Amino acid sequence: MNNTSEVVSLKTAKNKCKDCHAARYCLSSKLDDLGLANFTNIVKQRKPICRGERLFQSGNPFQSIYLVHSGSIKIYIESRDGEQQITGFYFPGDVIGIDAFETGYHRASAETLSVSSFCEISVNKFECMTREMPFLQHQFFCQISRQIIQQQKLMLLLGKMNSKRRLATFLIEMSGNMHLQGCSPNVISLSMSRYDIANYLGLAIETVSRILTNYQDTEILDVTGRNIIIKNKNKLLSIANNCPETQIVMAQSA
Repeated sequence: MNNTSEVVSLKTAKNKCKDCHAARYCLSSKLDDLGLANFTNIVKQRKPICRGERLFQSGNPFQSIYLVHSGSIKIYIESRDGEQQITGFYFPGDVIGIDAFETGYHRASAETLSVSSFCEISVNKFECMTREMPFLQHQFFCQISRQIIQQQKLMLLLGKMNSKRRLATFLIEMSGNMHLQGCSPNVISLSMSRYDIANYLGLAIETVSRILTNYQDTEILDVTGRNIIIKNKNKLLSIANNCPETQIVMAQSA
């Protein structure tokens, strides 16, 4: 490659990523110009997928990993009688599909919660690149670590927390996600239904609705459909952490 074509390639790589909403937390976020150009060359940008469509499903052969570019998606496993259990919600910057590395096929299914777009990377090409670029490999390991931590949190949530703490913890997580996307952490626009939330939290949908009504009546939240405004975050945090609100205020000011 001559110098001119190399400069053009680097510029193209920057242009392809500069408008990405997930650029700050993508696997490629800390690559240098040359690394970014090489990374971009193995990425296939898929056409947006409508809400309710599957990106992959249980039993599909493992061919690619996916970076969420925009929108949101739920991952779920399915029992033999067809009952679903949601294991996670994923947003821009997240990597999905990595559960299939060991078996060579997907054990879970991925369904869009809103119009969503993805960057697709061939597993074979990605494995080759991570061997050549240790820093990219490190970023990938960090993604895996975050997903393990999230699963551990879910186990704690389902095993040890009552229903009010489960929902409060979930809303705090969604607030943090809104902040990562550059939005106000006190305004949550839920892409998932109350049924999906109830399924994920191991609750009845009636319980989710009742607790949201209680949070609204006590002026913790303002709830309009899937749009939630957090009016008293300290109180919500105190419920999630099962401690008095005054302790939360003191911890934040320390």
